[in-house]
Amino acid sequence: MMLPLGLGDRGEAVADVQRRLQAVGYAVGPSGVDGVFADDTREAVLSFQQSRGLEISGVVDENTWRALVEASVRLGDRLLYLRSPFFRGDDVRELQRRLNTLGFNCGTADGVFGRMTDRAVRDFQKNVGLPADGIAGEATLGAMGKLKNILATKNATSLPRKRPKPFSSASVFRQRRVRIAAGEGAEEPAGRLRNLLELLGASVAGAIGPSAGSGFDASIAFELGRRAGERGFAVHARGAASVPLAEAVYDQLSSSVNETGDRGMIVAEEHDRTASVVVEPGCAGDPRDRDLLCDEAFAQKIAVAVFDGLHAYFHGLKSE
Repeated sequence: MMLPLGLGDRGEAVADVQRRLQAVGYAVGPSGVDGVFADDTREAVLSFQQSRGLEISGVVDENTWRALVEASVRLGDRLLYLRSPFFRGDDVRELQRRLNTLGFNCGTADGVFGRMTDRAVRDFQKNVGLPADGIAGEATLGAMGKLKNILATKNATSLPRKRPKPFSSASVFRQRRVRIAAGEGAEEPAGRLRNLLELLGASVAGAIGPSAGSGFDASIAFELGRRAGERGFAVHARGAASVPLAEAVYDQLSSSVNETGDRGMIVAEEHDRTASVVVEPGCAGDPRDRDLLCDEAFAQKIAVAVFDGLHAYFHGLKSE
């Protein structure tokens, strides 16, 4: 979109602004969405800017456009989870309001899906018997909907931020070096895992080849299974030193991934000194697995499970 937009501008970009203004309750004039930036549209922009604490100019600049997009997204329109950059918007704010109302601490409902919101979503999921993958999607929002009487009768409160626990995710990953590699077709979960690790202070590098190399605390390679007739995920440990990490990752995958088969954990006769694991999230020869790997929620679930496995592994090392 070509910005800024102001009085006298015409076209689809103006119509888009008008639609979004209407969606959040601002009238744009008797003609409705007509693609013409006239006085009524300017008045709507002014009112919106004032309500959001923006510079009151009547002109749609980058800040106003970003705020308008965030305001026009409704809870359930998209999957919400921890990523970089953080999800922002009124849908996140509504999710935080619901979590706080139900007693799952998000801190201030600021419309930013950060670490506290991720932890609150996971806590809620555990409490209602859902996989604690941190993804606020159809199942999680549906479970919240069943508690609508509580949500309707209790006021949301911004709960105080708690001090980090001794073994918080951030402290476990800080100063850790992790190698992540991805084969063809497995790039999406690998990228999402990298995203989560970097958010929590880990140093992440990519590399080619089976060995983790020197200087890494752990190595995770994502590849698709290649054996004909097989379906499902598998975890390979590259030698005895890699078994604890492989077990931690496999435990998380087997407890949270139910969309495909489980091919188990395999220990290879290799001698990597660094804990080195290959995760096969699915099989290249199975069309159902290939379709799953194109699904945003499934790729995020794989990444979160491997992340949780790494967390458990590093936590165990730190406790020794």
